[in-house]
Amino acid sequence: MSRKRSVAHEKAESDADRAAAKILAGLGDGLLQQSDILRVLSILFSASPVQDRFSANPPGKRGIVGGSIGLTRPLGKSLPALKLKTFRWTRTRNVAKLLNQWRDQFLGIETEADDHVRPTSIQVNYNFEGGVHVDGNNLGQSHICAFGRYEKGALLLESAAGTEQRELVCKSGPQQRRRTPGVYTFERREIGGGILEFNGATHLHCAEHCTGQRFTVIWYSLPAKLLLKVAETDAAELRAAGFRPRTKQEVEAALANLGDLSTLPNDTYTYPDGFLYFSRNRRREVEESGVSSKEATVILRDEWQNVAKTAADNGGNICGTQQYWAGLERLERDPRPSRNAKCEQPVDTHCAVTSRSHDESEEECDAVVVEDSDNEADSGPDLEEFANHVLKVFPCALDDSEAGFDLLVEVLGHFGFSDLEQRSRARDFVQAKRQEAHDAACAANLQRQLQQQDASQHSHVSIDSQASSASDQTEVCDVSGESPVKQAWTSHPTEDVSRAADESKRHFPGAPPLNDLVEVFDLSEESP
Repeated sequence: MSRKRSVAHEKAESDADRAAAKILAGLGDGLLQQSDILRVLSILFSASPVQDRFSANPPGKRGIVGGSIGLTRPLGKSLPALKLKTFRWTRTRNVAKLLNQWRDQFLGIETEADDHVRPTSIQVNYNFEGGVHVDGNNLGQSHICAFGRYEKGALLLESAAGTEQRELVCKSGPQQRRRTPGVYTFERREIGGGILEFNGATHLHCAEHCTGQRFTVIWYSLPAKLLLKVAETDAAELRAAGFRPRTKQEVEAALANLGDLSTLPNDTYTYPDGFLYFSRNRRREVEESGVSSKEATVILRDEWQNVAKTAADNGGNICGTQQYWAGLERLERDPRPSRNAKCEQPVDTHCAVTSRSHDESEEECDAVVVEDSDNEADSGPDLEEFANHVLKVFPCALDDSEAGFDLLVEVLGHFGFSDLEQRSRARDFVQAKRQEAHDAACAANLQRQLQQQDASQHSHVSIDSQASSASDQTEVCDVSGESPVKQAWTSHPTEDVSRAADESKRHFPGAPPLNDLVEVFDLSEESP
């Protein structure tokens, strides 16, 4: 994050916190209004904070406009802590107090017994349209509501009785309640003007696309594993701001009351590689034609059957083929090279997309999956890092042609690398990689030539050594004045080389060929 952008975020947080403190100070015995909440949130988001939500990121995006307030576990850390970056706790505690007081007021919560969530944290999003996921970071129920003037943007919550269908492309959730890729059914729940209680840790959910301005606020509790590690000073600060973190005894009781968290069934159908990504990419367009969500699923399955399988079936163009969608699906399931260092080499043809089974070489999740990068936009892979990964899946993007570059740019666009600056960087990256491949090929060719030259020199040395050995043998055998080899040569015309060679082999079966020895001994008629 640039310093200029960081300063803008700090100012927005401080201004929003002062506005919240002023509203609370002047409230007296009055009630908070939604307009109060909307005013503070508008100030807080004036600098558009970006957060990486990983599996919950919208398709094609590397982050969302949003952040969390209160207690989180920073990415890569083992202990929970009050936020140090966006939204920094010391600059947003009054914002948290305002939101907590509004929730208590709306639901009539007066004691801990009234509170079904016992929140430690608040997630605040702007125009959020996330991917289908379950929350790996929650204990029990959550509360959600929306503020602003907008259209559409409902919460889709997993339900067998629902009418909406959506694709889960990547597995989601911790090991004991892992949800596997498939097509799932949801019910539409409106969250504007009220508070909805739901369990995002067990139920798949996502948000619909909206138009206008919508802020969503979600109150939730960190999981038991982290609650047991909360410092008492942090817990005291949370309570002063209106949060109600559970004590150790309450955590144990909550776990006993949760029951079986793995009761919701997974989709067990085996889908062709690439279909789920293809279907999710096409669904909105199909549904906007006027068909129902379930009808759209049938249409998408029919469309998939008519998609060309490989580049060879599509005039040499891989884009839009089943092979292409399979590659995109693979990248989505393993978008960060650092998560999995193993990546097999390209197979089949030059334009082949490397593939693997859904469960191969993927790390098992811990019992608790915490998905908070502390809201740094650049916590994800940079363009060069991700482009390297793309080339492993789409090696034909390195072809020395404009089509190869266009393929790389199109694939990068699916994962949030789409602006003009990134396109320029992508071209520089491709040119550097092509030069690197050219240099590697030249080096390999030079190495082969050197090896061949070494082999040739070794062969000459071997012949010279054998000739020297034969000369020693000749001197030992030549006790009568004239060697048998010379007798064999001079007793026949020089043009009858084959007969002379046969005579040489009879006397010296292990010696080098006669023609080699001619040069060594100068066995001509004129020789002494």
